Amino acid sequence: MKTVNCDVVIVGTGAAGLFCALSFPEHTNICMITKQQADESDSFLAQGGICMLRGEEDYP
Repeated sequence: MKTVNCDVVIVGTGAAGLFCALSFPEHTNICMITKQQADESDSFLAQGGICMLRGEEDYP
């Protein structure tokens, strides 16, 4: 397990988690925990819009 020093831990990298991180001062050391790779999350895949997957075949 990797050990890091941080001021704040945010669990979740969805819209709420990202907004929370942006609400802290710039010098704050933030650790964000996600259940999968960040570039595989629905928020990343939405690219600024709403991501709605209707079935398993929706993933590339």
